[in-house]
Amino acid sequence: MGSLEVELVDPILIAGPTLLGALGSYLLFGAYLIQLYHYILRQTTTTKKDHVGIRCLVAFVTLLEIIAIVMVAENAWTSLVMSIRKPELLTTLSPMAPANPILSATISMSVQCFFAWRIWMLKKAIWDGLMSSVIIAITLVQFGSAIGIAVKFAILNRDIRHFKTLSLAITLHLAANLVCDSLITLSLVSLFKRYKSLSSQTAMKSMLTSFCLNTVENGLVLTICATLNLALFIARPNDMIHTALQLILGRIYANVLVASLNSRNLSSSSEDDMGSTELQSSLHFKTVNLNIHGTLVDCTSTSSRGGPETATAVTLGGNAATQVSSATH
Repeated sequence: MGSLEVELVDPILIAGPTLLGALGSYLLFGAYLIQLYHYILRQTTTTKKDHVGIRCLVAFVTLLEIIAIVMVAENAWTSLVMSIRKPELLTTLSPMAPANPILSATISMSVQCFFAWRIWMLKKAIWDGLMSSVIIAITLVQFGSAIGIAVKFAILNRDIRHFKTLSLAITLHLAANLVCDSLITLSLVSLFKRYKSLSSQTAMKSMLTSFCLNTVENGLVLTICATLNLALFIARPNDMIHTALQLILGRIYANVLVASLNSRNLSSSSEDDMGSTELQSSLHFKTVNLNIHGTLVDCTSTSSRGGPETATAVTLGGNAATQVSSATH
């Protein structure tokens, strides 16, 4: 029965997604290198360098991206070229294939934890901190399930005909990614709306509305990819259509991370050139920088007794930045 199912699988539905996933990975990796170049250039030409932890995160993600793109190329070569001589290689993936889900899950976990940390730094209520913890817990679930997928797939001799036996672990992994990305987007939009409610200025309200829209738009890229990946696997577990999205998902996460850091750096540079307006009246401020899918927010909150709250907004060049200031007398 198993061999009959193999004969019914259209080779195009195996080779095609492999080719599309590889091409998409190369394209996104090229975009990542451009983003990385601008990030390194900024870090080496300014005195406002990122915290060593953020720089280590970028270096770590870059290393994983290099390894991942090599594995994507090796897998494409095996499936599309070597299978001409050995047709069984079309359904039996390369020895490096089981490592792909672990690499992708590690990259997504790193980026999701980064944004969870940003939510924690910007939190205004206890449920913001709770949501940050939930996001970290869910991303650990998707990472753990990816390890399970890799181990089980290796035991099954890397044969895609056995994908169905991995359906529970794969579904858990994809669903956890989807939930995590959705929670990040919803949490950030909620925070922006609450900061917006503190402002009485039209410019500030307009700025925060723009931030909400940008967060939703960028969050949707990851959410849509994760949703399609999950839906395609559930609908077609016997071919590799869903793997085209799985191969590029890690590249998307990496681009989102570095693009957000570059957006912050560009905004900071514009602020140095153009200056900013800030309300000051014997105030004590605590500043937190938040990068969200390409958006910079400098959130400034009071550290003292409570009282009237004010806010100012600054638009810098083509990049948006805002300073939310809570003031006390």
